[in-house]
Amino acid sequence: MDYRRHSNGWLTFLEHWWFAFMAIAAIAASQGLSFFSRLSGAPWIWCYGLALIVAGIGVSLIFYAKLPLYRWVFNCIFGESGDGRKMEAEK
Repeated sequence: MDYRRHSNGWLTFLEHWWFAFMAIAAIAASQGLSFFSRLSGAPWIWCYGLALIVAGIGVSLIFYAKLPLYRWVFNCIFGESGDGRKMEAEK
């Protein structure tokens, strides 16, 4: 069948390379499981702490990306004065 007209190429990629992709994923999963099963004591705590730092950085980047939207919504709800009161010119 000809899938090229209605596809972005992902289906064709999976048709030809699914086995290699799954093999690489299985090797990576086994290496990760082996790494985490050997951790104990202080290395486990350091790994957990590093994961928390990376997660915190990710949350802060998402917040930074959403900040213009939050400012826009705040402006739409409360107006330009920002404190919920009507401006002096509008009274």
